[in-house]
Amino acid sequence: MTPRRDRREARSTPSLLATEEPRERPAERSDAAPRQARGLSVALLGPDGAGKSTLAAGIQQSFQVPARVLYMGLGGDSQASPAWLLRLGRAGRLLTLWGRYLNARYDQARGRLVIFDRYTYDALLTPSEGLTRLSRLSRWVRAHACPPPDLAVLLDVPGDVMYQRKGEHSPAHLEAERQRFLALRERIPQMVVVDGTRAAETVRADVIEQIKRRYAGLDGNGERLPGNRVRHMAASGGEPVIQPIRSATNRLSLRLLPPAGRTWRRWTHRRDLARTNALVPPILSMVEDQTGMPLALARVHRTAWTPTGVVVISIAQPGQPPSVILKLPQSPIGVASLERQAATLTALVADLRLGDWHTLLPRPLARGDIDGQFFLAEEALPGREARFLLHDPAANRRVHDAAAAALCQLHRRTASTVTVDEELLDRWVGRPLAIIRHASAPLRLADQSNRHLDEIEKLVRAELHGRTVQVGWIHGDFWVSNLLMTADGSRLTGVVDWDRSAPNALATHDLLQLLIQTRRLMTRRTEISEVMRELLSGGAWTPEERRLVETANLPELSDRDDRRMMLLLYWLRYLANYLTQYPERASDPDWMAMHFLDVLRRI
Repeated sequence: MTPRRDRREARSTPSLLATEEPRERPAERSDAAPRQARGLSVALLGPDGAGKSTLAAGIQQSFQVPARVLYMGLGGDSQASPAWLLRLGRAGRLLTLWGRYLNARYDQARGRLVIFDRYTYDALLTPSEGLTRLSRLSRWVRAHACPPPDLAVLLDVPGDVMYQRKGEHSPAHLEAERQRFLALRERIPQMVVVDGTRAAETVRADVIEQIKRRYAGLDGNGERLPGNRVRHMAASGGEPVIQPIRSATNRLSLRLLPPAGRTWRRWTHRRDLARTNALVPPILSMVEDQTGMPLALARVHRTAWTPTGVVVISIAQPGQPPSVILKLPQSPIGVASLERQAATLTALVADLRLGDWHTLLPRPLARGDIDGQFFLAEEALPGREARFLLHDPAANRRVHDAAAAALCQLHRRTASTVTVDEELLDRWVGRPLAIIRHASAPLRLADQSNRHLDEIEKLVRAELHGRTVQVGWIHGDFWVSNLLMTADGSRLTGVVDWDRSAPNALATHDLLQLLIQTRRLMTRRTEISEVMRELLSGGAWTPEERRLVETANLPELSDRDDRRMMLLLYWLRYLANYLTQYPERASDPDWMAMHFLDVLRRI
């Protein structure tokens, strides 16, 4: 746990970024931007073929703050519920909807935009004429099963156009459903109607503008909504900057909803594990066809859900250790990560300079798609995760000696001497900073932090441009959780998870990742930023860390000034990679204060 004093410091405004405003709090105006806000909820409505899923994906990819898409339809569900819930009939469907709604409230409390694909309003489409009293009551209960969203967007598309798009139902049926949706405008005051026949980019831009109006407390016509707090702040250029608001209600939500959210995620994880296990036989058949490996008798040895949202399944022959590792990502980010890893490993296996270092690489066996599920099959490597050997001081030392020796070999065999030019500086500095700037845009002190990031960029570019350095392949996430060792820790048997690897990079990054993560584990700290603040404030290497720096033959980490520059480059790359893999962190002001603003203050 983070000490209480550290949490107070993390929540406070870093002195480096403090403004020069007077200490007295000015009178609060009705149009003043609050410090932080909960995210909005937006329901996308329309018949099949209106373009709801395409629009939801487009908003999620391009909106200013992290967004999450949840299916809230009453009928067929692409996010299938567990069988026992389905057996409960309507009650099971209502429980499923409320589970998703609680997930949505948690995401909103963290400042995320929640996009509902369909909503319980679908129940209102059933005409009441001819229904029994009990059926009308059931219809009303389903329609009001969840509280209303902040904004409902109806995609208005003629029936014949929807039929051409999807080919489901008939044009007459779709047109009748369209008219029933349009009739809901009188019953849903927060509904806006958007012409869905236009190009997807135009529709997306129109809906995003409507969402920004809601953040600003305006209705569809630009009029102030009664009793609605403003949730945006105009930047110097006039473009709204979404501000996460932390009201008393949302602070309560952050305390009450996480347990419910964790329970729901464990439930969905079990569902995903069951679904992916059902895909194992056809996947193994594909792997057998592509590799010629005899896998007819192979069985699932172990299944695990990783923090990065990837289901990892080890496959073994009867009585044998695992020979194949299947990785099945459960998000688009996970798919992109595994595709990068497969490309990296293919390039490294083909690199003749590595020699016997090839034995440490999990060789890609096959990849493909089964029923819309991407998978990557890799060769299973022997050994035990090095993290579990650190409790023994002697084994700990052997683990790090073997890891440092392997790093030396990787960097030496792929090394080349280059002069740092603009292209390398863009890759090492420009691109990470662009990701960090985008993620920090919703922060209250975004303008000040951007100015300091600009100063850091100028400093690093001036310091490195024209210098002659050695570069080579790096792993990118080289620490004990990605290292496999013999039981006594004396020999490295494998290095896994190469999705953050890169060629022509500074070797210091791998060793810093190993040293900083190990210090975090051994000092029982929860986050890497705590170690970064310590080192950037002038903290020295421990004797054991200094010995590993000397073993790795990296003089840049021994000189005080050079070490600070390498730490800065490491932090930029690490933070950019982390925010790319976990974009929801950007909407957590406390996390950003601790891991971004407070580290920035030490530079």
